Amino acid sequence: PDFKQAAHHYKKATEYRNTQAMFNLGYMHEHGMGLPQDFHLAKRWYDKADSTSPEAHVPVTLALGQLWVHRFYRAIRYGDSVSGFPTFVVPIISWLRNLKLYYFPDEYGATSIENSQKASDESEPEGAPQRGEAESLKEAKEPEGTKIWGADRNDGAALSEIFFTDTWIAIWLSVLLAIVLYYRNYRLRE
Repeated sequence: PDFKQAAHHYKKATEYRNTQAMFNLGYMHEHGMGLPQDFHLAKRWYDKADSTSPEAHVPVTLALGQLWVHRFYRAIRYGDSVSGFPTFVVPIISWLRNLKLYYFPDEYGATSIENSQKASDESEPEGAPQRGEAESLKEAKEPEGTKIWGADRNDGAALSEIFFTDTWIAIWLSVLLAIVLYYRNYRLRE
Protein backbone atom coordinates (compact mmCIF):
# COMPACT_ATOMS: atom_id res chain seq x y z
CA PRO A 1 0.00 0.00 0.00
CA ASP A 2 1.10 3.55 -0.72
CA PHE A 3 0.68 5.30 2.64
CA LYS A 4 1.87 8.68 1.36
CA GLN A 5 -0.86 8.72 -1.26
CA ALA A 6 -3.40 7.58 1.33
CA ALA A 7 -2.33 10.43 3.63
CA HIS A 8 -2.75 12.89 0.76
CA HIS A 9 -6.31 11.68 0.12
CA TYR A 10 -7.15 11.68 3.83
CA LYS A 11 -5.98 15.31 4.07
CA LYS A 12 -8.28 16.20 1.15
CA ALA A 13 -11.16 14.39 2.86
CA THR A 14 -10.62 16.32 6.10
CA GLU A 15 -11.47 19.51 4.22
CA TYR A 16 -15.01 18.05 4.00
CA ARG A 17 -15.02 17.23 7.76
CA ASN A 18 -14.64 13.48 7.22
CA THR A 19 -14.23 12.04 10.72
CA GLN A 20 -12.76 8.72 9.55
CA ALA A 21 -10.07 10.55 7.56
CA MET A 22 -9.14 12.63 10.63
CA PHE A 23 -8.91 9.51 12.77
CA ASN A 24 -6.79 7.73 10.13
CA LEU A 25 -4.40 10.69 9.89
CA GLY A 26 -3.98 10.54 13.66
CA TYR A 27 -3.24 6.82 13.43
CA MET A 28 -0.76 7.36 10.60
CA HIS A 29 1.08 10.05 12.59
CA GLU A 30 1.11 7.86 15.70
CA HIS A 31 2.71 4.92 13.89
CA GLY A 32 4.74 6.82 11.27
CA MET A 33 2.92 5.25 8.33
CA GLY A 34 3.39 7.49 5.28
CA LEU A 35 3.80 10.51 7.56
CA PRO A 36 6.48 11.41 10.09
CA GLN A 37 5.85 9.89 13.51
CA ASP A 38 4.56 12.75 15.62
CA PHE A 39 2.51 12.06 18.75
CA HIS A 40 1.39 15.68 19.10
CA LEU A 41 -0.07 15.76 15.59
CA ALA A 42 -1.65 12.36 16.18
CA LYS A 43 -3.39 13.71 19.27
CA ARG A 44 -4.47 16.81 17.38
CA TRP A 45 -6.08 14.72 14.60
CA TYR A 46 -7.76 12.41 17.13
CA ASP A 47 -9.15 15.44 18.96
CA LYS A 48 -10.45 16.93 15.68
CA ALA A 49 -12.18 13.65 14.87
CA ASP A 50 -13.76 13.63 18.34
CA SER A 51 -15.02 17.20 18.02
CA THR A 52 -16.40 16.58 14.53
CA SER A 53 -18.65 13.63 15.33
CA PRO A 54 -20.07 12.33 18.61
CA GLU A 55 -19.93 8.80 17.18
CA ALA A 56 -16.14 9.02 17.18
CA HIS A 57 -15.88 9.55 20.94
CA VAL A 58 -15.32 5.92 21.97
CA PRO A 59 -12.79 5.03 19.24
CA VAL A 60 -10.93 8.31 19.82
CA THR A 61 -10.82 7.73 23.59
CA LEU A 62 -9.36 4.26 23.04
CA ALA A 63 -6.89 5.61 20.48
CA LEU A 64 -5.78 8.39 22.87
CA GLY A 65 -5.27 5.78 25.60
CA GLN A 66 -3.19 3.71 23.20
CA LEU A 67 -1.27 6.82 22.17
CA TRP A 68 -0.45 7.62 25.80
CA VAL A 69 0.73 4.05 26.43
CA HIS A 70 2.74 4.15 23.19
CA ARG A 71 4.49 7.36 24.31
CA PHE A 72 5.08 5.88 27.79
CA TYR A 73 6.58 2.72 26.26
CA ARG A 74 8.85 4.69 23.91
CA ALA A 75 9.99 6.93 26.77
CA ILE A 76 11.12 3.85 28.68
CA ARG A 77 12.34 1.63 25.87
CA TYR A 78 14.02 4.19 23.57
CA GLY A 79 14.63 7.13 25.90
CA ASP A 80 12.17 9.48 24.17
CA SER A 81 11.42 12.83 25.78
CA VAL A 82 9.31 12.89 28.94
CA SER A 83 8.00 16.41 28.31
CA GLY A 84 4.23 16.51 28.25
CA PHE A 85 3.79 13.71 30.79
CA PRO A 86 2.15 14.50 34.12
CA THR A 87 4.73 15.27 36.83
CA PHE A 88 3.87 12.15 38.83
CA VAL A 89 4.72 9.93 35.83
CA VAL A 90 8.24 11.30 35.22
CA PRO A 91 9.86 9.59 38.26
CA ILE A 92 8.15 6.32 37.30
CA ILE A 93 9.61 6.53 33.80
CA SER A 94 13.03 7.32 35.21
CA TRP A 95 12.83 4.38 37.61
CA LEU A 96 11.74 2.01 34.83
CA ARG A 97 14.59 3.25 32.62
CA ASN A 98 17.08 2.49 35.38
CA LEU A 99 15.47 -0.91 35.92
CA LYS A 100 15.78 -1.60 32.19
CA LEU A 101 19.46 -0.68 32.27
CA TYR A 102 20.05 -2.90 35.28
CA TYR A 103 18.41 -6.00 33.82
CA PHE A 104 19.53 -5.55 30.21
CA PRO A 105 23.02 -3.99 30.35
CA ASP A 106 24.19 -5.74 27.16
CA GLU A 107 21.15 -4.75 25.12
CA TYR A 108 21.28 -1.10 26.26
CA GLY A 109 24.94 -0.11 26.47
CA ALA A 110 26.61 3.08 27.63
CA THR A 111 25.06 5.14 24.82
CA SER A 112 21.59 4.13 26.01
CA ILE A 113 22.49 5.17 29.55
CA GLU A 114 23.57 8.60 28.29
CA ASN A 115 20.45 8.98 26.10
CA SER A 116 18.20 7.86 28.93
CA GLN A 117 19.73 10.35 31.34
CA LYS A 118 19.67 13.15 28.77
CA ALA A 119 15.98 12.56 28.02
CA SER A 120 15.03 12.21 31.69
CA ASP A 121 16.96 15.37 32.65
CA GLU A 122 14.74 17.47 30.39
CA SER A 123 11.95 17.80 32.91
CA GLU A 124 12.67 15.79 36.04
CA PRO A 125 10.99 17.10 39.19
CA GLU A 126 12.72 17.18 42.55
CA GLY A 127 13.14 13.79 44.17
CA ALA A 128 13.58 11.95 40.87
CA PRO A 129 16.52 9.54 40.63
CA GLN A 130 19.79 11.37 39.95
CA ARG A 131 22.54 10.73 37.42
CA GLY A 132 24.78 7.80 38.14
CA GLU A 133 22.09 5.62 39.71
CA ALA A 134 21.93 3.43 36.61
CA GLU A 135 25.66 2.76 36.84
CA SER A 136 25.44 1.96 40.56
CA LEU A 137 22.52 -0.38 39.86
CA LYS A 138 24.55 -2.14 37.20
CA GLU A 139 27.50 -2.54 39.59
CA ALA A 140 25.38 -4.24 42.25
CA LYS A 141 25.41 -7.72 40.73
CA GLU A 142 22.94 -10.36 41.77
CA PRO A 143 24.21 -13.78 42.82
CA GLU A 144 24.69 -16.15 39.92
CA GLY A 145 21.78 -18.46 39.22
CA THR A 146 19.09 -16.05 40.43
CA LYS A 147 15.91 -16.84 38.51
CA ILE A 148 12.96 -14.65 37.58
CA TRP A 149 9.97 -16.55 36.24
CA GLY A 150 12.22 -19.38 35.17
CA ALA A 151 14.70 -17.13 33.31
CA ASP A 152 18.23 -16.39 34.45
CA ARG A 153 18.41 -12.79 35.75
CA ASN A 154 21.47 -12.11 33.59
CA ASP A 155 19.75 -13.38 30.44
CA GLY A 156 18.55 -10.06 28.96
CA ALA A 157 16.93 -11.64 25.90
CA ALA A 158 14.63 -13.89 27.94
CA LEU A 159 13.59 -11.06 30.25
CA SER A 160 13.10 -8.72 27.32
CA GLU A 161 10.64 -11.18 25.83
CA ILE A 162 8.78 -11.35 29.14
CA PHE A 163 8.42 -7.64 29.79
CA PHE A 164 8.33 -5.99 26.38
CA THR A 165 6.21 -8.11 24.08
CA ASP A 166 3.06 -6.76 22.57
CA THR A 167 1.10 -9.59 24.15
CA TRP A 168 2.07 -8.55 27.67
CA ILE A 169 1.37 -4.92 26.90
CA ALA A 170 -2.11 -5.86 25.69
CA ILE A 171 -2.71 -7.97 28.80
CA TRP A 172 -1.62 -5.18 31.15
CA LEU A 173 -3.74 -2.65 29.26
CA SER A 174 -6.73 -4.99 29.57
CA VAL A 175 -6.16 -5.32 33.30
CA LEU A 176 -5.86 -1.54 33.62
CA LEU A 177 -9.06 -1.03 31.62
CA ALA A 178 -10.90 -3.55 33.82
CA ILE A 179 -9.76 -1.68 36.94
CA VAL A 180 -10.86 1.67 35.52
CA LEU A 181 -14.27 0.30 34.50
CA TYR A 182 -14.76 -1.33 37.90
CA TYR A 183 -13.87 1.93 39.66
CA ARG A 184 -16.19 3.91 37.38
CA ASN A 185 -19.12 1.55 38.06
CA TYR A 186 -18.34 1.66 41.78
CA ARG A 187 -18.45 5.49 41.71
CA LEU A 188 -21.73 5.48 39.77
CA ARG A 189 -23.40 3.27 42.38
CA GLU A 190 -22.59 5.71 45.20
